[in-house]
Amino acid sequence: MNILSKFPTELVAAVFAHFITSSDAPLQNHRAPALLISVCRRFRDIVYATPVLWTVVVLSARGGFRHLPEYLGRSKKMPLDVTFYPLDEAYSDSFLRRAAPILEQSHRWRTAYVGMREPWHNIQPLLPSLQSAHILTNFTLSQKESGIDVPDAGYLYPIPQYPSLRVLDISRADVDFHRIQTTHLEQLAVRANASLENSWTPLSALLKRNPSVSHFKLELRLPLEHEVLSGIDGILFLPSATSFELGMHCGNFSVNNVLNKVNIPQLRKLSVGPSHESGKCESSFTKFFETCTGKFLQLKQIRLNKLCKFNERTARTDFETLTLGERETLEVWIGSEKLV
Repeated sequence: MNILSKFPTELVAAVFAHFITSSDAPLQNHRAPALLISVCRRFRDIVYATPVLWTVVVLSARGGFRHLPEYLGRSKKMPLDVTFYPLDEAYSDSFLRRAAPILEQSHRWRTAYVGMREPWHNIQPLLPSLQSAHILTNFTLSQKESGIDVPDAGYLYPIPQYPSLRVLDISRADVDFHRIQTTHLEQLAVRANASLENSWTPLSALLKRNPSVSHFKLELRLPLEHEVLSGIDGILFLPSATSFELGMHCGNFSVNNVLNKVNIPQLRKLSVGPSHESGKCESSFTKFFETCTGKFLQLKQIRLNKLCKFNERTARTDFETLTLGERETLEVWIGSEKLV
């Protein structure tokens, strides 16, 4: 006999709900109800009677609409986790027509992920209105490809000042920071072009409007022919941040040059590394460590991406030259390996 048959119905429903709502894989989670109801009659009855199991909605230009009415009906009034992926602007009109039922339920959206193959000129029809999105806490905007003619400031993708929005991830999209009107963010991930003059200014203004950001992720874009971060023209101030992830989309960059342009007095965890094979960190570990300990007095952990090629060659040697006290001050990781 299946061991789950001995468990109370409420416990089985809680296990199913935990898997569906806590995982970071909505593209798989939204199929869970169909898989579970095919196992046995008891599972089917539990799934049909548990609204939270129907709250992960994934729609794409190629499908997901056939079961949309069932998901909206069986989830009752529960908050929804909505994913639109992948989207091509060529299909936008037909997609919007077919997605009308979920767009009309935007007052129930808790999280929203909008994925695009290529940049759209207007994503406004996909965004919930400021008046309806009362419980939207997490929003992600992503594009697989950059446009051929990307505007210097980024695309005019407006992000309204949703009252409950706390997590915003635009680290995989070219977005004009002036169009982001949020003021209560706690986690922020962005992509910035470091080769453009004054690119730091709108990002700095965005951070000033969101002083409660505790986790900040910055993906710097730099064409291969550029080795100078000409766009870094000021200091980014994050008074509440305790975690900072710094990545490089492409090109070469000096970690120290970037770290000297941020002021994060409460920083405790720092992650650094190229996000692409073509990126390269130019710095010695000793200088990098001196910069970290000199600027970030609360720092407890450093994580270095395996793609930081200079780390593989010199970090262990440089680490051995540090005093015992310095080694005990910080945890230093290269990938999944901790230096001791």
